[in-house]
Amino acid sequence: MPSNARRDLLLLGVFCLVPLLNFPRALVCDRTLFLRDIGMVWAPQSEAVVQQVARGEFPFFDGKRAFGQPLFADPRSEVLYPPAWIHLLLTPDKSYGFFCAFHIIIGAFGAARLTKRLLPDATFAALAVAGLAYGAGGPMLSLVSHWHHLAAAAWMPWIVERADLRPGQPVPWLSLSGLVALQVFAGSPDYTFTTFVLCLLRVATRTDQHAAERFRTIPTLFLGLGLSAIQLLPSLAFARDAARESYPTGWAISRLHPALTVETILPVRAETWPLRPEARSSLFGNDQVWMFSHYLGLSVWTLAFLGLLHAGRADRRFLVGCVVLGLVLAWGIRSESLQSMVAHLPLVSGLRFPTKHLAASSLGLAVLAAHGVMTQGRWPARWGTRIGLSVLVVVSLCGALFMWSTQPQMPFEVRALVEPGVAVASVAGVFLAARKLSLASRLFPLLVPFDLLCAHASLNPTTPSSFFRDRPPLTLSIPRGSRIYVSDYSIQVRNGSIRMPPGPPYQLGRVPSGFGRAESVALAATWYLNPPSAGRLGYFGSFDLDVLDFYRAPLKQVVETFVKSRDPEFLVRSLQRGSVDYVVTMDAPGLWDSLPLIAEEKRFFEATVRVYKVPDPWPRARFETAEGGLDAGSPRILSYTDGRIVVSATAPGPTRLVLAVANDRGWQATVDGRPSPILDNKMALLTVPLTAGPHIVDLTYWPPMLALGTAISALSLGVAIGLTMRAQRSRNLWVQTSAGGLVRGP
Repeated sequence: MPSNARRDLLLLGVFCLVPLLNFPRALVCDRTLFLRDIGMVWAPQSEAVVQQVARGEFPFFDGKRAFGQPLFADPRSEVLYPPAWIHLLLTPDKSYGFFCAFHIIIGAFGAARLTKRLLPDATFAALAVAGLAYGAGGPMLSLVSHWHHLAAAAWMPWIVERADLRPGQPVPWLSLSGLVALQVFAGSPDYTFTTFVLCLLRVATRTDQHAAERFRTIPTLFLGLGLSAIQLLPSLAFARDAARESYPTGWAISRLHPALTVETILPVRAETWPLRPEARSSLFGNDQVWMFSHYLGLSVWTLAFLGLLHAGRADRRFLVGCVVLGLVLAWGIRSESLQSMVAHLPLVSGLRFPTKHLAASSLGLAVLAAHGVMTQGRWPARWGTRIGLSVLVVVSLCGALFMWSTQPQMPFEVRALVEPGVAVASVAGVFLAARKLSLASRLFPLLVPFDLLCAHASLNPTTPSSFFRDRPPLTLSIPRGSRIYVSDYSIQVRNGSIRMPPGPPYQLGRVPSGFGRAESVALAATWYLNPPSAGRLGYFGSFDLDVLDFYRAPLKQVVETFVKSRDPEFLVRSLQRGSVDYVVTMDAPGLWDSLPLIAEEKRFFEATVRVYKVPDPWPRARFETAEGGLDAGSPRILSYTDGRIVVSATAPGPTRLVLAVANDRGWQATVDGRPSPILDNKMALLTVPLTAGPHIVDLTYWPPMLALGTAISALSLGVAIGLTMRAQRSRNLWVQTSAGGLVRGP
């Protein structure tokens, strides 16, 4: 086996240790990852795809989420992303862990490949350090709870590496455009944006090449967008139709306060400190901390500083630019005037949670750290003093931040010093190894994961796999296939407040034996059937809050009016018109006294969970008058799937057929084989006007712009293949020239 192949296999083995050491029980035991969006968003969405594919349908529309929502057009569903097809083969409790492990390994290996591209003489130790620094860094391991961002971040170094050509090297049209399309299919526009910015940054910093040479790969990036048009255009249409709030912009939501940049250098979490209220408001505002860890590794920072000595001018500019760019983007926008300006920028204004862009800083530091490994035994003694003073300054700043922000006379936990102590010890190891060549190649690949994995040991906890397998006890009271409304207290809406329970929402009253608090919260939310988790259990949603701002304006208004109302009559009337069968809530009992109570429980929460039966809900297919009242007649549903509904409707007179499914631009209707318009009723549900007499109404969902996107993707693929074949001869000549061979003329 060639030495390069053996090296790559050994590197892959080293990088496999990152997920094996970070969440081993999710890979080898009967346990699963569960935090944040895994149970609430990924599981029902993934299950919707799996169930529809198993029935031989293409997963275009999810009829169970809320009143129905596009599925294929939502890029997080990853319908066209090949690694996500593992979910079709394995149960979710196992597939998710392997999915995350695969992308952590791929991301680490990509960082090593980028290092090899920028540093051709890189040793095995340098490549291992680069991959471990990126794969085990806080940004990558934090993204385990956000599958689509993790997948897209994993491909970022691969794209940057393929886009960085040596002089005379042919453009890799097919491989580079394919990687860009793969990243788009992964479902994170944020990381596609970051990747393009990094590629442009590389072009801007390659002052050692002519402009024509530097810009050769830029058209290939856009060809990759064309290749992904089959996914990109429906997603853009989906986002365009959504009534998303344009202000404040995503760059103002859960940003990293500049003072908390210290968290990227030391393994500390200011949010866990006993903060004074005014300090918490200043540092975090009213936003949640989106990324679980901002820590990039003190040892990585140290090696990166050493790497500044070894990196060439162009590489140094690029890598330092990656670090600075990632930090600046993560800081977000604090100025309201700048927020209003960014709010008008297409696409950019829709990006959320700027801290995710720390992945760019992590990548830049990782490659710089590899350069630092190459300086072993050759850096001046004064640099050791400078780095030591820098660490002292950072520790002092962290201490000052702690003293300013925390409440006085609060007890201090000594164990909070363990992780910073490990980080400082790893830096001491860097100094030792950098002075002794015999130690460097062995210690550097050990110090970086020792530093990062110790700091992130508790970042991705697991819970028993029964989390995905067991049916909640409430399902014994609610027949499968029912449409339910579950009170969601997780977010607020503008211009009013949603109904809340008597006490603090989701306040845990008890924790099961052997469970941690985070596990209990996740299990409690699942057993409560919190939207949209009930979809994978066979239930239809209804007035679910629009967490991600993807509803059309009419539907969003209907939902927000419902969740803010305290009028019992209006609530019951709305439930009936929405064809809702049951209510699951922790609201005060008086609000729902008119409904029959069929079950109640107090398993997790302080508040009692109650299940009510809605009397006389309107049929899911019915005739309505123009004023919105029930009309005579009983249409009959002949077939019902997520993406197609066929109804036999005998109308006694001119009327409107209404189905309890959210209207969306992708729905198309035919009446007796002839196209028919689709309207909104007062609840923004599918409405088809009918004349008197018997009719067969066929409603089919087809993602907007899918046909155009498919044509553009096919054309782009043909162009990529043609350009690749055209460049093949140039590539062979370039390889011969690079190897020192003679190139003969024709």
